[in-house]
Amino acid sequence: MPQNPPTPEYQNRAYSFDYQGVRFISVDSYTFNENNKDLTTIVEWLESTLENNPCKWTVVFNHYPVYTCSSGRNN
Repeated sequence: MPQNPPTPEYQNRAYSFDYQGVRFISVDSYTFNENNKDLTTIVEWLESTLENNPCKWTVVFNHYPVYTCSSGRNN
């Protein structure tokens, strides 16, 4: 996994990597919640990652599971 999250807490939840002229940016969609105390940090990280992009192409994708693997959740 790339080691470039907005904060260590988001390791494996938000990251980017470049491959063959394409920048791939992954963001956990749950983090885009107005109640998230880190929302500003995540948005600034995303904006910076997009602005400082040497690649011709960019793919931004997010993760929101259809089924959860966390106990106590049934949504």
